[in-house]
Amino acid sequence: MINFKARNKLYVSNAYRPETKEAAQGFIEDIKKSAVKSSGEKYELGCKLLEFYNSKSYASRSHDNDVRMDYGHYLSCNAHSAVFFAVCEIEFGLDKSEVSRLMNVVDEFGKRDKSKGLIEKYKAYKWSVLVELLSMSPEERELVTPDMTVKQVRDLKKKLVATSQQKDDEEEDPVPVREEPERFKKCTRLQLIDYIESLEERIRALHGELPDESEVA
Repeated sequence: MINFKARNKLYVSNAYRPETKEAAQGFIEDIKKSAVKSSGEKYELGCKLLEFYNSKSYASRSHDNDVRMDYGHYLSCNAHSAVFFAVCEIEFGLDKSEVSRLMNVVDEFGKRDKSKGLIEKYKAYKWSVLVELLSMSPEERELVTPDMTVKQVRDLKKKLVATSQQKDDEEEDPVPVREEPERFKKCTRLQLIDYIESLEERIRALHGELPDESEVA
């Protein structure tokens, strides 16, 4: 998964040079040509967005008024990921969630050379299912098969969360139970009353055996 926060303090010193602005415009024009209809086309778009992001050339747009209004005023870190997302929304009509999904599917399931497509293992999966896999661990992904629908994958995720929660609850330290004295464990109510009365008689007897205070003086 791409750590977009890693760019939040990044400043590109050559961002406002003509060549950087030209590079950014080249990426923008190329991405605009991408018609998204099939999974393959979504993958291609994700590749182009990832390439644009990695180039950092989008930082050249950080001074643009429309971009600044959208992302704020991170002028001390012109390559802030918010600048990138603002440019994508303005130029391509894609919001942050859409952009991050497109890029993360490519980053997570694409070959080392991203331009060569998905890893063989994931080629049979629908794009919508690949998006669902993003929030799953490698072990959990093994439970998902190419023929599963998005609903089935989401149901599986709910079950995994419930199972994990149950396991956590079972592993919690049990509340200590106060043990009753051994002699009371098998006592009936009447036996307990008799026992208490006998204790009271013994206490009274002991008090009677004590000498009077005046006699002691």
